Amino acid sequence: DPQLSCNLLGAWGEFYLLKQDLEAAEHMFAEMLARVPAGNRTSIAQAQYGLAKVARRRGQFEEAQTLAEQSYGIFEQLGHRQKSLVQAFLADRSP
Repeated sequence: DPQLSCNLLGAWGEFYLLKQDLEAAEHMFAEMLARVPAGNRTSIAQAQYGLAKVARRRGQFEEAQTLAEQSYGIFEQLGHRQKSLVQAFLADRSP
């Protein structure tokens, strides 16, 4: 099931972020983005948000901003509850 794979990859990405393993986290979120089933914009936004968090922790602030803005745009269009998390991320400029 492609959606289940995306959910698991996202969960692993978050786990690796907590462990400060940015390389593994980036790999999980990138793989999630590559496997998103056609039309599943929520998973795309979640993967972009994950990649934004990785980029920020690496000091890649412009990339983090771009990815977070893309994620927020999708969540906003969908009226998804995660938009508030991404909005807070965008408002917080700390690494």
